[in-house]
Amino acid sequence: MVFGAFYFSAAAVGWRIEVEAERFLLGWINAAVCGAVIVRASYLESFATVWWRSLRAAGEESES
Repeated sequence: MVFGAFYFSAAAVGWRIEVEAERFLLGWINAAVCGAVIVRASYLESFATVWWRSLRAAGEESES
């Protein structure tokens, strides 16, 4: 009976640790994905800025 109670509480603690570890891991995965999206967005923004400036420069050259 005592062994059964100990096993049950150990299983409950193990399940709780597993849930917390999963949340921790998912949190890091979420942070990595968000970071990658932010980096990608800033890269695309800088690329679009350079592209837009080159288009404007080409347009100004053709006008003169």
